[in-house]
Amino acid sequence: MQWETEILSESGVTVLRPRDSVLDDGRPVDLDRVRGHCRELARLGSPGFLLDLSEVEFVDSRGLSVLVLCLMAFTREGARFAVFGANPLVSRLICLTRLDTVLPIYTSLAVALEAAPHDWVAQSS
Repeated sequence: MQWETEILSESGVTVLRPRDSVLDDGRPVDLDRVRGHCRELARLGSPGFLLDLSEVEFVDSRGLSVLVLCLMAFTREGARFAVFGANPLVSRLICLTRLDTVLPIYTSLAVALEAAPHDWVAQSS
């Protein structure tokens, strides 16, 4: 799986938009590449990163691994990480795996931006 994102700045945080509608393309995930990409982004100094899942139609276990890896990489670099805009299927998968207990998930960019990065703490369901 390639990890290609469009990078935008919105209200002082960095928004990452995956270029693919599926966080899985059948190939092994290059976790070292994803980790390096996240660390490079974190070192740019943004207090927080939001991953826009609004165009992502499907996530499998490899895609969940990418979300966990991003969370860990950004956290280790002192930055916050959250996701927003997941469709009901993706949201349900995140909740079923209990990833939502450690990864903040918001319904929209506006809702995520209302919660400043220092407030991005996962809420128990």
